[in-house]
Amino acid sequence: MSFEITTVTDLALRQLVGPGAGAALAEAGLPRPDDLCAAAHDHGFVACLGHEHYLVAGRDIPLPVASAPPWCFTRSDAVFRISAEHSRALLAQYCGHDLRRLPEAGWLMTRVADIDVWLRAGAHTRNGVLVGCDASYERYLHDALHGAVPTADAQNA
Repeated sequence: MSFEITTVTDLALRQLVGPGAGAALAEAGLPRPDDLCAAAHDHGFVACLGHEHYLVAGRDIPLPVASAPPWCFTRSDAVFRISAEHSRALLAQYCGHDLRRLPEAGWLMTRVADIDVWLRAGAHTRNGVLVGCDASYERYLHDALHGAVPTADAQNA
């Protein structure tokens, strides 16, 4: 099975948190997903990380500055796109969840290869899965995923 792991550089990430964060999303014309879910918009997605706490992915999104609530911070996550027919089976080798059941527009915060990651399936993933992690783990995760060899059972899943 062939797969491709590419570093995503065209997706800016910002964290919007604090009182009024949901209203700030609405003012910017962005969706406000339910807790621990994600919703697509024209140039990316918005994920709800908790009460009044969002991860906003995309370019040229008018969000408030970080000087008053809600606070808006730039995130420097390393983001990979895993493009493969069996990308979820590949990730499942390093994750305790059955990612084959991740919905097409799915969002999940979990651990892969013993590091905290977020996963996004669906829009903007080019038939694969986006994987985001702390930038300090970029090389480790990239190397770990390249070293994965899907088993016959995983390929048939």
